[in-house]
Amino acid sequence: MAYTCNLTGGFPIICAPNTGGTYEVYIGSWNGTAQTYVLGTSSNIDQIISFGGTTASFYTFNSEAQTAEFKQEGAFNPQNHTTFYNQSIAITLQKMTTDTAKLVNTLGVGRWRAIVKDCNSNYWYLGEVDGLKVSAMSGGSGKAKGDLNGFSITLSGAEQDVAKQVTTAAALTLITAAS
Repeated sequence: MAYTCNLTGGFPIICAPNTGGTYEVYIGSWNGTAQTYVLGTSSNIDQIISFGGTTASFYTFNSEAQTAEFKQEGAFNPQNHTTFYNQSIAITLQKMTTDTAKLVNTLGVGRWRAIVKDCNSNYWYLGEVDGLKVSAMSGGSGKAKGDLNGFSITLSGAEQDVAKQVTTAAALTLITAAS
């Protein structure tokens, strides 16, 4: 992507509703440059409007309200003139079972891309170039009756750009229903 260091506009105060949080996370295999996309123009400029090439299926990871999180933090080094963005997704998988443990093992050894649907019904594409890997995991039965019995997993990666927004139509071409 070509970059310019000239501003062409500002940022207005947003009057529309804006809600924090994440509805769902969709995870698919990272397949290098085999998966391609097309960016929109005019009204949806710089949004992914379609996917092409060899696409991977993205599987739905449902979680209870306010248990999943998507973050991106910029890392800027003016001395080296480098910029990148640390992207991370935290998900909670309730209830320890053999199947859940197998899923955790699979996530732990793979490299992934993800699409996140936020609470404003916007889709975001993470791990675009370098992919995401599990960077943290904790699990167990909990101590008290109200504690988590399950796993908390964080997938992280560093990308040159912030996560790109994906149109709903494009996201739905990749998303497979939860198993």
